[in-house]
Amino acid sequence: MAYQQHVASTSVNDLLLSSEEREALDRDFAELGQVQMIDDAEQARKGIILNWRRQIYTKTSTDLARRLPFELLIKRPYFHVMPLDENQLNNWRRYLEFEINQGDTHSIIHLFEKCLVSCALYMEFWQRYAFFLESKNEIEKARYNLQKAATIFLKNKPKPYIILAEFEEQHGDINTSNQIFYNLVNGIGKGHLESVLHNIYFLTRQKNIEYSIQLFESQREFIDKNNLAFYDIQYIHYLKSHHSQTDLRQYYERAVKDSPQNKITWLSYVEYEWRQSQIEKVLELFERAIHSITQPNDLMVVLKRYVDVAHLHCSIAKVRQLEQEIRQGMTRKEE
Repeated sequence: MAYQQHVASTSVNDLLLSSEEREALDRDFAELGQVQMIDDAEQARKGIILNWRRQIYTKTSTDLARRLPFELLIKRPYFHVMPLDENQLNNWRRYLEFEINQGDTHSIIHLFEKCLVSCALYMEFWQRYAFFLESKNEIEKARYNLQKAATIFLKNKPKPYIILAEFEEQHGDINTSNQIFYNLVNGIGKGHLESVLHNIYFLTRQKNIEYSIQLFESQREFIDKNNLAFYDIQYIHYLKSHHSQTDLRQYYERAVKDSPQNKITWLSYVEYEWRQSQIEKVLELFERAIHSITQPNDLMVVLKRYVDVAHLHCSIAKVRQLEQEIRQGMTRKEE
């Protein structure tokens, strides 16, 4: 009502804010004149302006109502070093998904900027924002945000550097990508499984196989013991694919020596010897494995595979012995 009174008491020229609005008013007024008689041009023009404002008000009210549930769940709109709880993070994820689905680039960017105040310590939001900017061909803005994450807010985390390096690679700056990876694996990413492997992937894409193998070897001593078995298998598979003339036994021997409890390492070694038709070596490895692995479930897996091979290459007495060990193991498991 107040705005209607304002329109009634204000001239048309004072109600219009821009030349674009004046052009739109002339266009809408001409269209109105084609469908009805206009007795008072001033009042007709004001009616058009009032209708515009009603449409804006209705849209704004609708938009606010749709966003209100997300806004009400934002408990910390400011930056803090303490982590956000999962409910807060999920709310930001859903809010961004909602805004992206609306398709208004300005509103999407505004929400990302707002989100990154609260979520500056979460790489997923920096990455998502950069990917969005990239999709709009805003490459420099995307680069700036990834650099900001890596060098300011998450400078002690390897992940931002990996993402930034691969971003630079994708956009053709191989030297910068290479330098980022080099600094990473010789700094905070030394021995970090994901950092090392992504550097190797990068080097492989650049056809630098020899240096990739050197990196595998030089980083091995820094890999966390819990990740070492996986790392060794990745290393061996890499050698199989890219350095096929290598005798892999020495690498397998080192792997089972350093990770004697890992069934995957043993079974991979067995499979390698099986493909070489080294049956005696296969049987020897099974014996070594079942005397090394103590975790019952893993031991059962190896024993069952051993039985399959024993049926073909061992005496029936050996088969029955292994089957008895499996039954005993299952009984202990049930107890």
